[in-house]
Formats: sequence, structure tokens, C-alpha cells
Amino acid sequence: MDDRQKTTARTCLDAAQRNTMSFPQIVGALGEAGFESYAVDYRRA
Repeated sequence: MDDRQKTTARTCLDAAQRNTMSFPQIVGALGEAGFESYAVDYRRA
């Protein structure tokens, strides 16, 4: 994972926790950064 991907991942995580980006926006941002998949752990929610 390069620095741009790390920044994008952190930004998307923060946005998800603060509810400031929609799910499609997050998926789009991750895709544009080169992510092919991701995992979510709902146990802490």
C-alpha cells in the first residue's frame, strides 16, 4: 500500500465513522485509489 492509498483509506474510515460520505462515495474513492477489495469488522460498532 502506497502513501496515497493509506491517506485515502484513513480519509474514508474517518468519513464512514462521521457519516460524512455515502457508501457509494467511499467505494468510488477506494476504487480510484487502486483498492480492489476491503473488509469491514462490525464487531466494534
